[in-house]
Amino acid sequence: MRTVVDDAVVTLRRDFSEADRVIELLTCRHGKVSAFAARAKSSHKRFGGGLELGSWLKVWLRPKVSALWRLEKVELKESFPQLRQSLEATAKAMYALELCREICQEGEPMGAIFPSVMRLLKSLQQAPHAVAPLMKFELALLGYAGWSPQLHLCERCHAEILGQSAMVSLPKGVVCMSCSKHVEEQLVLSKEALETLWMLQRQAAVVLSAKPREALPFQFAKQFPSEAQIFQMRSFLDSFWFFHLGKKLKARTFMEEMAL
Repeated sequence: MRTVVDDAVVTLRRDFSEADRVIELLTCRHGKVSAFAARAKSSHKRFGGGLELGSWLKVWLRPKVSALWRLEKVELKESFPQLRQSLEATAKAMYALELCREICQEGEPMGAIFPSVMRLLKSLQQAPHAVAPLMKFELALLGYAGWSPQLHLCERCHAEILGQSAMVSLPKGVVCMSCSKHVEEQLVLSKEALETLWMLQRQAAVVLSAKPREALPFQFAKQFPSEAQIFQMRSFLDSFWFFHLGKKLKARTFMEEMAL
């Protein structure tokens, strides 16, 4: 059976035996992959230090004959060492990778999402406290999954809603305050929070375009959002993920516990 070569990022690893490991990978052309790595703990020639969480690898894989692929060897392309020096950056990276594990499917090419994962990890390494990169990535991932929220129009009356406060309306997006009596969710977005989410979503759409290109670093309009506005934006994204996934992810729970 022929060996497959692909780019991948390590999202999870677990011990299989005293010497072996099972490695969870997100691959560019083969989607989510669970691979058996024989003698992973001792074979520095085949794996070196390339099996750390979040590492960007070139991988040699044997297609699975049962439940697992077989990881033959790896070549480390980028380990993002500075990422692990910040608890906040590490937590955000683990959350993004956990989201990918939930959304991406085995055998389904990740397309433009894979390079966007790499851009996010680089951004977190350079600016671990930045708010925009993770939120933009989440909006891109919602679009990739077909769950992109409508942010510029009221979901009920279809009126233009930018420039005013809005109420979250799951699962489609937001409603104007005039239509808010028809929704159960009582999460309000200020006009500044809504505008910022919309602009982040527009940048995220570049990632998912037919001809993806390197997106420019996001610049917040006018001034950086206040803590209250950031909280509203975070709550908006959390509510959408919980609705679609039916659970809160472990990495997101950790971020809340650490106030990250």
